[in-house]
Amino acid sequence: MFSGRREHSALGRAARALTRAFGRSAARPHRAAERTRTTEILVDADPEAALLASAAALKRIGAKITRYDGDERALEARRGGAAALVSVRVTADHEGSTRLRLETGAGEARALFREFRKELTGRTTRR
Repeated sequence: MFSGRREHSALGRAARALTRAFGRSAARPHRAAERTRTTEILVDADPEAALLASAAALKRIGAKITRYDGDERALEARRGGAAALVSVRVTADHEGSTRLRLETGAGEARALFREFRKELTGRTTRR
């Protein structure tokens, strides 16, 4: 008969073996997906125009639009490789204004948000 300690020990050995074979990503595969940053921008436009302007701004800063869904009012883009995913969601806030929700990886978020705002408004922003 196996004791609880032996089962735990066998599972621990298996986890350590996987970690040695595949690195830290085998032990915690979900950690990279957790690291995202989000910002919201309020623009004075209808949702369709705001989504189109967002797509154009992302293209100007070097992102490639990978998904554009006008019905869901959402788009996704990649910038600088496969790991840099940018997601934009649009919701109507008040009459005539729209809220943009921009989400991306934490590593490049600050620079991307600054560049996106600059391209969207057509002017420079302070650091």
